[in-house]
Amino acid sequence: MSIVEMFEVMEQAEGKQISDKVTLIDAQLRFVREVDGLIEHVTWFINVDRLTDFMQMHFT
Repeated sequence: MSIVEMFEVMEQAEGKQISDKVTLIDAQLRFVREVDGLIEHVTWFINVDRLTDFMQMHFT
C-alpha cells in the first residue's frame, strides 16, 4: 500500500475505529511536475525510521 493509499483509507475510515497498528515496509513520495514544458516524474525514498518518528510525533 502506498502512502497516498494509506491516507485515502484513513480518510474513508474517519469516525470509524481503525487498527491501532500499521506495518510500514517502504515509503516513497511521488510527484509529477512540469519543468520547462516537460513533464518530470520525481520519486523520493523516505527513511522509514524518520517517517515513523514524524507520524508518532504528529498523529498520536
